[in-house]
Amino acid sequence: MPPFQIPSYDPKRASRCPVSGSIARKFKVSEKSDFRIDYSVTVGGI
Repeated sequence: MPPFQIPSYDPKRASRCPVSGSIARKFKVSEKSDFRIDYSVTVGGI
């Protein structure tokens, strides 16, 4: 069995929603932080 691997993540690159395949938006979590999550408008989730 192959070891568990975390896929590489590039915050500048667009990602796709695994459910719908549409492009996910970068949603800023807080004004004080640069941290963002990928949000799918089509599905309405992260």
